[in-house]
Amino acid sequence: MQTAAPLPAASVVAFAEKFIPIFHAAVDTQQIIANVNALVNTERFNSFDHFHRTTRTLVDAYQLAGAQTEIYTAPTGGSQGSGKWIVPEATDLRSGTVDIIAPIEKRLIDYQANPWQLIMWGNGTDEKGLVGDLTVIDTEERLSRLPANWLRGKIVLSRLDPRAYRARFYEKGAAAIIFDPLVTDRPDATAWVRFGWGGNPLRDAVARPVGFVLSANEGDALRALAVQHGKLTLRVKADIRRYVGSHDVISGIVPGRDDPQSEIWALAHSCEPGALDNSSGVAVCIEIARMLNTLIAAGKIPPPRRSIRLVNGFECYGFFHYFENHPRFQSPLAGVDIDIVGAHPDVCKNNLRWYATVPSSAGFVNEVGDRFIQAAMQLDDAGYVYTRRPFLSTEDTLIGDPKYGFPCPWITNHPIAGYHSSADTPDHLWPRGLALTVTSMAAYLYYLADAGTPEAIELAEWDTQTTIGRMQALTGNTDEIASQRRFIKAQHDASIERAMRFVWNGNRANLLSRFAEFSQAVDDVPTPVHADGQVSQSASPPPAAPEVIDEESQRLLKCIPVRRAPLAITVENIFPPLDEAMSAIRKWGHYWADGNRTVSQVLELARIEWKQPVTVAKFLGFIRGMQTLGFLDLLDPDIAITQDRLVADLKSLGLQAGMDVMVHSSLSKLGPVIGGGATVVAALLEVLGPGGTLLAPAFTQSRGVTFN
Repeated sequence: MQTAAPLPAASVVAFAEKFIPIFHAAVDTQQIIANVNALVNTERFNSFDHFHRTTRTLVDAYQLAGAQTEIYTAPTGGSQGSGKWIVPEATDLRSGTVDIIAPIEKRLIDYQANPWQLIMWGNGTDEKGLVGDLTVIDTEERLSRLPANWLRGKIVLSRLDPRAYRARFYEKGAAAIIFDPLVTDRPDATAWVRFGWGGNPLRDAVARPVGFVLSANEGDALRALAVQHGKLTLRVKADIRRYVGSHDVISGIVPGRDDPQSEIWALAHSCEPGALDNSSGVAVCIEIARMLNTLIAAGKIPPPRRSIRLVNGFECYGFFHYFENHPRFQSPLAGVDIDIVGAHPDVCKNNLRWYATVPSSAGFVNEVGDRFIQAAMQLDDAGYVYTRRPFLSTEDTLIGDPKYGFPCPWITNHPIAGYHSSADTPDHLWPRGLALTVTSMAAYLYYLADAGTPEAIELAEWDTQTTIGRMQALTGNTDEIASQRRFIKAQHDASIERAMRFVWNGNRANLLSRFAEFSQAVDDVPTPVHADGQVSQSASPPPAAPEVIDEESQRLLKCIPVRRAPLAITVENIFPPLDEAMSAIRKWGHYWADGNRTVSQVLELARIEWKQPVTVAKFLGFIRGMQTLGFLDLLDPDIAITQDRLVADLKSLGLQAGMDVMVHSSLSKLGPVIGGGATVVAALLEVLGPGGTLLAPAFTQSRGVTFN
């Protein structure tokens, strides 16, 4: 097996040469920009009633693109304190104004004229509004010195961070706050502000001031007026209606020809007011559907073997709710996040970035996407400088959960000028950049949707070659290299497991043997040594002082965390003081838990991934919190059931090699099995051997669907 610099899979190279030019020629950038404008017209109001208008806009656009459409309606509300990504309530923003009424008369804010000026998740007022004198508080020091309720009856102007200081102002009695945060290099832009992402955090959910936003220049002008007149009296009004409602997740689907229930996903969030963030990503999804369907109808490409699902909805809250609650026979095989794309080079400083999927998931998708982006840039680089980057959570990319989700890299022009502000307008779009994004991501989605057994083997071999190269390049002391090898091996295992899901047909025994060879090749990589025979050394910093670990912590480190709920948590929906323990560790810290690794092993992998000395105390606090929230259980390895024990028990029941066996079982009745259901299946197959047959009822009769 080749161990030099790995060559890309031959099928990826051939696909790029054949289809990238076809895809690029078929992109309609004018239609993309038209769809962006249509989305901005509804989403800029940042209100749930307008979000439902976006639903109609998207459905119409996908239908015009020839895609099948589905609407999943997610109700607001849910289990408070559960850590789940729920939107507690819908909010309609109808109107909002701020006026100086003395000693001069001047309108400062009008939501209908500039929807960015009213803050979601704040309170409303009655029809008369609130009247109060303006007080400027721009420093934490001054705010801290104020006695309780000192701000009662006053209207505050502040450049402090709205989300960080909302509750602090409210505690001091402020009922209405005008924020004027500076948008970098855009002092005339109005920042986009929410008091929370899906709602006010539970820690201080009752702190609901009426919230408004001015641009930095408008805020400075208001401060100057206050100095000039000595005192300003303002009236604020806000018609904000909170209610039990819903938000939608819209899918445009290019159906698969052979296995439509097996899917590759693209995520692009809606429900945000910017053109680049993220109407551009949604419009790119629509164009991918239109372009592929047009080429399929013209006979230039066949329908893909599997379905391509392009998913748009409320960032995280829509996607995660849909993923967890919509019934499907299996999780998607792979996907991509399309967020802030098609920016003019001047707006993004020429940057085009491809961020890797979460490290605990299959890494071969990073290579596939990289090759297609580079191939598309050979036709037109759009003026971008392209770089690959390690994983960076956009929250949406946390759907890369290796147990429940799918590997999900991220393509983006972020960071952009005017980010999260009224400066994020359609004139920042770049047709050549949009065409590049559509071309490369359509290729990524279509290739994976159409991949079969030869492609699965190629991808596994490609990942194996890359893994061997990484292992051979390791430096450090003996312990460091051993840890790094375990980390790299864990990543390779995730890739091999995922690549096997792309297998379409073939002799099962031969295929299992082939994939086992890839794993063995990685195991066989020798530890790198110098010419003098010594293990390679690195200039690593001296280790931190060892922690004092008590007996209970030692016991927990030996336990095996078993995942019970999908995806990551949001601290926003956790009551104090548990939220503090959960926020001390990155919210995907449990993704390395595969049902076989101990807490200690999961911690080791997390430390290597994050390149940080995560303390045992903090990590165990996170693990205990995940257990409290029901996201995982902890198995005591001394009483857990192993595969060897299952094999012995099955043989004692009379099962023998070569039998034909039908199994209907309850995993919970077996007890705590290390590795879960996969271990039970592996034990059954080990007993029956290659000459036996294992059958299990699929129970599809209620839906009348036949599937593999």
